[in-house]
Amino acid sequence: MEAPCHQPKSKPEGDETSYLNMHKTMLHDAQRNEAYNAALQAAPAARIILDIGAGTGLLAMLACQALPGSTACACEVNADCAALAKQLVDLNGLTGRVEVVNKLSSDLEVGIDIPELADICVFELFDSALLGEHIMGVLRDAHARLLKPHATMVPCAAKIRSMLVECFPLGGSGFPELRSKAYPIMFAELDEKVLRPLSATWDATSISFSSLPPLGEHARIAEVDIHTSGTVNAVAWWWELDMGGGQRLTNWCPPGETNGNAPGRQCHWSPCLSFIEPRRVTSGLQATVVAVHDDETVWFEWHKQGEDVRADAPTRWSGESIEELPDQDRFVMAGCPGWVKPLAQAVVAASAAAAGGVVLLLPADDGLLLPAMVDAATNSCSCVKAVLSPQVSLRLKENGQLPNDLLLTIMAQSELHSSSLVGVGAVVAEPFFPGQDFPWLIALLCKRRLEQVRPFLACGTRIFPSVAVVYAVAVECSSLWLAWRPLSRVCGLDMSLANASIVPGIDAPLACHLCEFAWRPLSAPSVALRLDMDTISNGPWYGSCSLTPVASGCCHAVAFWVDFRMGEKSLSTGPSPAGGPPTGCPQELRLMETPLLVEGGEGPISIQATLAMSGEAHVEIAVHRPKRRRVSACV
Repeated sequence: MEAPCHQPKSKPEGDETSYLNMHKTMLHDAQRNEAYNAALQAAPAARIILDIGAGTGLLAMLACQALPGSTACACEVNADCAALAKQLVDLNGLTGRVEVVNKLSSDLEVGIDIPELADICVFELFDSALLGEHIMGVLRDAHARLLKPHATMVPCAAKIRSMLVECFPLGGSGFPELRSKAYPIMFAELDEKVLRPLSATWDATSISFSSLPPLGEHARIAEVDIHTSGTVNAVAWWWELDMGGGQRLTNWCPPGETNGNAPGRQCHWSPCLSFIEPRRVTSGLQATVVAVHDDETVWFEWHKQGEDVRADAPTRWSGESIEELPDQDRFVMAGCPGWVKPLAQAVVAASAAAAGGVVLLLPADDGLLLPAMVDAATNSCSCVKAVLSPQVSLRLKENGQLPNDLLLTIMAQSELHSSSLVGVGAVVAEPFFPGQDFPWLIALLCKRRLEQVRPFLACGTRIFPSVAVVYAVAVECSSLWLAWRPLSRVCGLDMSLANASIVPGIDAPLACHLCEFAWRPLSAPSVALRLDMDTISNGPWYGSCSLTPVASGCCHAVAFWVDFRMGEKSLSTGPSPAGGPPTGCPQELRLMETPLLVEGGEGPISIQATLAMSGEAHVEIAVHRPKRRRVSACV
């Protein structure tokens, strides 16, 4: 099972810890658990149950709890997760009825791992895009070898619900890579901050898990009613599972009810966006759209007149290797004016500082914003050099994203030396590093990147950014705190043994997107640490600050982010204001052990921070209020 892109994630100590951690949001997703429990309660009598991708064993235990006389094979490939599942089976008195098998389902053998062909197959191998965890291949193998011919499937079917939308954060960004993406982008909440619906909702496609479609691509054409005029640049879509017994489960939440705006809903999936060629549509007319799925994903395209989609379905992506493309948060960041404008303004300032010399651009490795940086330099009439891999450079040139009317030289990292950087008067680095979510490490990686070129630069060369500042702020965020609270009982089963494995310790940082949750600041941001970019130093680095509440409320965590000073402007990984649009930048959260009731103007929360050369940050949070109440009642 897979946690969606925008769920909070703890800093991994290793692959096993990370794998276990992602089960936390699943076990806190009450709607998911109750839907499976109700479907199993309504399932026909059975002797043998197969749970594929059992995780902590919850579904296998729910099945045996619902179906007297049954036994279950709980198949789980991860060794640590399987060991935890065995402990939970014993704790709940189901030893002998639930057998945990640490294997891939494709390695199971009837008569050895499972006594006979199963009557019921229960599974939760769904990501936010439905098919991204190879569920189709897994079920094809199970039907062929492990299940009775008419076995009950829980869930038994899925359908994709869709609507045509205008996407604000990304629709006008002009990235051709968006329409090349083989997989969709997920947002925790598809509300007015993200999109404007332009069409009625329609059923794009459906899949029966009891009778799987043949291998290959399956296309369906739909005439979609347009109710609002505008520019369609994406299809918003989500899935709905038929659990059996009249139960339904979906990854769609109405706006305002997702991940914390409704404390009872802790959904660990998100709806999806698939980008298509922009097209103007008119209210009262129809648009013709093709939805296609194979065993791996779902995608959409405009239908071309006369096209026979049964013989020639629209292709999933346009020749790009998926490994070469940025992830979804990066696209959101690169489409956010709060990130792009200060970066472009820094290039303009660097051009002025270079005084007719060369401006050296250090874009992120994906090169996504190099065209915007070059455009800013073009307007300043500067000679530009950029450091970028040949593969990414070729992609940008083939897409026509680099201008031909500017003296632009692109070099690989290995080509950096004193002679190649003669005449450089200013350097601009974009402080983005794929896969890095924590502000301390992002700041340090930017410093190291600038230090790599500093030996080749003349004295007095201007550096952008000049300083990285890590900010701290006390926040109220009940839903996030509840999502990471210790487990107790789930649908009548004792899951408390899982806490030691899947609930992070109080000192473990979390990476999340605050703008997708209900939150508010309780203190003004304070500087927790500063890193000078234009000096060479080996660390460690130290910082401290005090957070004095300016509003009364319940402090659940301290949030951290980093701002990069780019001349007169700053690039910030901080959140947009509560209720604002997504920025693509994650923040770091350090949760309080129990919520802290604070009142404006009272004693501060102190922060002591140490950043090691490795990028590890040690953060101590202390409350200077000896008699202050820590009460769970303020959750």
